[in-house]
Amino acid sequence: GDRTLPDRQTCAMMGSSLGGVVSFDRGREYSQVFGMGACMSSTVGFSDDLRRRVGNEPKRPTKLYLDSGAPGDNYEVTKNMYELLCRQGYVPGQDVLYFVFPENLHNEKFWSLRSHLPYQYFFERE
Repeated sequence: GDRTLPDRQTCAMMGSSLGGVVSFDRGREYSQVFGMGACMSSTVGFSDDLRRRVGNEPKRPTKLYLDSGAPGDNYEVTKNMYELLCRQGYVPGQDVLYFVFPENLHNEKFWSLRSHLPYQYFFERE
């Protein structure tokens, strides 16, 4: 039998670096499938087209988690994307959650230390 829950409220994508860009983009593009997308240290500045599309499209129902290390680790582009999402109508803490982690580097060790945060945000119990 099927051991997964098929609705969008239980389906999330999560990735880091370029995998975070995929989670962000596909989560928004296929919001009927993915209710949530987690983007850790994502290279959202990799393509100007992504930023332009987000700026030109209406808000999507996908709940998003964004984070980065600082001062490097895609900090500026992630902060800019978060601010763009807020201008598009995403409500902090409700539709989008954003964290900055000082001195965190762009690697699996640091991503694993904070990977519990999107799970808690997406699947919080009321």
